[in-house]
Amino acid sequence: MHEKLVRGEYPSLREMALAFRISTRQAEREIEYLRRVFRAPLKYSRKYGGYYYAEPFEFPLLFG
Repeated sequence: MHEKLVRGEYPSLREMALAFRISTRQAEREIEYLRRVFRAPLKYSRKYGGYYYAEPFEFPLLFG
């Protein structure tokens, strides 16, 4: 999903749920986790019906 977000696509909760074989409720929890733990600037677009990065974002390197 990160790659889709970086490319400017707007993945929906349903799309995330199908891709990862989880419920849409679990997809919501994952979005919240990314916001809380990684401080991902994820926003929802009503216009496009999906999520996007409000500013450039990359995951921090865990091992370097």
